[in-house]
Amino acid sequence: MKQLSQAVFCQIKQCLYRYARYVEITWWRCLFQQGSREEALAALAVYQNADGGFGHGLEPDCSNPASSPAATYMAYTRLRSMGCDGKEQPMIQAIMGYVEHSPYFTEHGWYWSIPSNNAYPCQPWYRFPNAPWFPEGWPPENYVNGGWLAFIFRYFDPAHPLYRKALRVTEYRLSRMASFADFCAFTGEWHQESIEANDWAELLEAVETYRLKSPEACRALKEQWMRLVRAHAIPAVQALMEKRFETPGYSEQELDRIVDRLSNGNAWNGDGFLYDAAGAAAYSLRDHSERSMHPGELWWHLIAAVSDLQLLAKHGRISV
Repeated sequence: MKQLSQAVFCQIKQCLYRYARYVEITWWRCLFQQGSREEALAALAVYQNADGGFGHGLEPDCSNPASSPAATYMAYTRLRSMGCDGKEQPMIQAIMGYVEHSPYFTEHGWYWSIPSNNAYPCQPWYRFPNAPWFPEGWPPENYVNGGWLAFIFRYFDPAHPLYRKALRVTEYRLSRMASFADFCAFTGEWHQESIEANDWAELLEAVETYRLKSPEACRALKEQWMRLVRAHAIPAVQALMEKRFETPGYSEQELDRIVDRLSNGNAWNGDGFLYDAAGAAAYSLRDHSERSMHPGELWWHLIAAVSDLQLLAKHGRISV
């Protein structure tokens, strides 16, 4: 059983303090340094709008200041990671208000990108209505449907009109499950396929968790989904879904791999890099090479590292 060394833990901390945003630094403090939740919540609130949603580049790949489903869901997952997701929490109450009144929740699901994204710097997959490689007419409701539907089922009363709408949207999404095959046909790329597949998985899990269908119907839906994945998804996504539905949890070997991944070949390890923010370039300290780099690229690695460390800490895999 491998343990993440304190040396690597400190390397990640040092890199995070050098390059991360304040919102990630306060998140780190809350999780690992007995920092206050209030400080972390205040840093997160900087990205929140009057409508209760989040924008302003909280999602590193899109700098749109307007509230979007994607950025707001990211804020929600951050709140959950800190144990600040009770319905009584003011920020959760504000998010509920955004969800209830958002124009981006249609009878077909939640928009991923929103029209105003196009007026601000963002990665191509945040262009509205879709990334350039999507076929014309592909619906903009992608990636965040399962998560947001689960949010509604968790926080809203079954008699609420939004809950009833969520039930209708769930039935529509389930009727469109086979469209994942078309999605795979024009993406075929790990990151996009995994996000979309995980979104479908969250929807199926929400149907089961909130008892929207019988156990037999839930089992049949999962079997239908896995047949679809095995027939059309790339191998890595197949393995991801098999893991999620057939062997949930983390094996000792998987935790070992996370330790190895954090311990070698990253920006925070000994062969890291110098980052020229003004030139948006990464300079390798190992071979002195140079390449273009988006700032969000580094931020995402640090965000993922914090999540991985939280998982390792939960399983007692960080040396003290």
